[in-house]
Amino acid sequence: MRLVKNIGLYLTLILGTVLLFIGGKYEGAPRSYMDLWDLGHVLLFTIASYLLIRDFNRLSGKSFWIHIALITLLCSVIGIITELIQVNFDRTPDIGDLGRDILGGWIAVVFFIPSRLHIAKKLLKRFKIIVVLLSLLALFPITRSVADEVLAQVQFPLLSDFETRFEIYRWDAYYSKVTIDTSVATSGRASMKIMLSTNKYSGIFLKHFPTNWEDYRHLNFSLYNPDIDSLILVIRIHDENHRNYNYHYSDRFNKHVTITSGWNNISIPLQEIKVAPKTRLINLAKIEMLGIFAVNLPQPRTIYIDHVKLTR
Repeated sequence: MRLVKNIGLYLTLILGTVLLFIGGKYEGAPRSYMDLWDLGHVLLFTIASYLLIRDFNRLSGKSFWIHIALITLLCSVIGIITELIQVNFDRTPDIGDLGRDILGGWIAVVFFIPSRLHIAKKLLKRFKIIVVLLSLLALFPITRSVADEVLAQVQFPLLSDFETRFEIYRWDAYYSKVTIDTSVATSGRASMKIMLSTNKYSGIFLKHFPTNWEDYRHLNFSLYNPDIDSLILVIRIHDENHRNYNYHYSDRFNKHVTITSGWNNISIPLQEIKVAPKTRLINLAKIEMLGIFAVNLPQPRTIYIDHVKLTR
């Protein structure tokens, strides 16, 4: 039984190390999947730290304090090196991954390494409480993602109404800042405030939502312009096949709309979206992204969006 356990631990360690650099996250993946993938860092470094101390005689006999200091140092250094190497594998370095690496090492020392039994019980209990609290913090993103993914399915064909705090994470802000705001709304009590910048492109992208739009005829949403001056925005929509065309401009739906002062109700026929590409039809059963952005603004502007919904 011990042999099987050891083989399992080492195989998991090898597989986890390989997966740091290949596979894993992909465009269009559910948030919960990506968050679960990130938690793999915790498991990998827990196993690595445990095996390192257990199987190297020069380390196994050291004190708890040496173990915690050494593991913190090693997880930090290896974590930094790993994040830097990942750049060569089309991965983006993430400081959060470094934190999860260190957390994995602490879990190993505080819960599994025998040296933990040689310090005062009250002190060990405090260490355990700290590690458990940090573990709960690490679990928060996936908990939030699962909760909002379930909510999104329940709300559909409503894509976003901003009545819950988690809905904002369905959107990515691109050279802009977004917040849930209760000062203006067309539906319910809240909308999303978008602070646009003067970068070439600045806006928001809905990336996490039910993607099958086949049974609907229109995409509707409301935009609020608090200024007297009008504002030109670009609406961009594409399906998952768009990546096969290198995200070319002519292979997606693009529409310029002028936003006047006050509320503007936008309605886009899905048939218009479907036939937008020059050489094919957009697959309405696999919509991947909705983008709303400004181009080359001369000065920062603020707009609000509310009640993004599909209708028959």
